[in-house]
Amino acid sequence: MIVGPQGPSKVGRCQIKFKEPVARWCGGLFAMGMPVDAREYDRMSDSMRELKELGYVNEEDDKYGQLNVVDIPAEVAAHRPWFNRTLTTVNDAVVRLGIFKGEFPWHKHDDQDEFFLVLDGEIYMDTESNTTVRLGRNQGFTVPKGTVHRPRAPETAVVLMVERVGIVPTGD
Repeated sequence: MIVGPQGPSKVGRCQIKFKEPVARWCGGLFAMGMPVDAREYDRMSDSMRELKELGYVNEEDDKYGQLNVVDIPAEVAAHRPWFNRTLTTVNDAVVRLGIFKGEFPWHKHDDQDEFFLVLDGEIYMDTESNTTVRLGRNQGFTVPKGTVHRPRAPETAVVLMVERVGIVPTGD
């Protein structure tokens, strides 16, 4: 049975529900029930494999904590795309640094909004409604919970993200 974010999806991005738990090793990321439809599952898996080949790193530990200076230029200099790190925790949210280049796989977060602020470069945020928003330096965008989306960057971009603690960057 294939179920989209709000019933059958007209744009073809859905969440596959399996009779038994099914897990796949996708590009170095362990994924169960990722948001895809049958036609796009292989394409998404290829995208996830591409992230592994690009050296996708997701560091969720709170590196700087509180009462410490967050050194974004040092983080950027020390990492390459696709990199995603929690810099600090503020109340029930994490502030994350992303270094993007290329396309991230389509995904969604059922119960969490995501905020993206471009610090350097530009990104394009594609959404399930076939809308694409271009974000340049110092521009931000909030993706509402339940929205299938993917960020992509033609060249290296540095992005600050604000998300709820416990978010899974690759989606629910």
